[in-house]
Amino acid sequence: MIEEQLRAINAGQVHNGMVVGPAFATIRDLVVQHGRSYTSKPLPRGQWSRGLQVCYANALHAAMTGRWVYVEGFAIPAKGGLAVLHAWVTNPENPVVAHDPTWGTGREYFGIPFRLDYVLRMHEKAGQPGVLDAWELEWPLLRGEDRIADVIWKNE
Repeated sequence: MIEEQLRAINAGQVHNGMVVGPAFATIRDLVVQHGRSYTSKPLPRGQWSRGLQVCYANALHAAMTGRWVYVEGFAIPAKGGLAVLHAWVTNPENPVVAHDPTWGTGREYFGIPFRLDYVLRMHEKAGQPGVLDAWELEWPLLRGEDRIADVIWKNE
């Protein structure tokens, strides 16, 4: 369901001229082309913030422990039907499961795993965590300034 929703909203954005970059029309376009779906499993206990927009910081802090891979994309909350921009982590030993330090568990997840060095570099440049909706930097992934192939985490 989430992938179809992302494709439909992306098509509407493109149809209405809401195109950002030459590399990818929209954030949804990038995520659909390079993301994947994840199953959901609660993250082991920890001290995580639960406020709005803290998912990026929570996922980054978890990834900085070295035990998790930072993932950013779209997710549907447990009580909701619309996919929203979100960040979570996955285990490098089982990179098909979303572990969500902010929501606990959501209904559906679809996103891209990113290399930690790229997430940290973007955080330093923008002054806040998050890589997909980097409007402060004029969306470097969508414009092709940052090549997605260079910043995706690969299970090697």
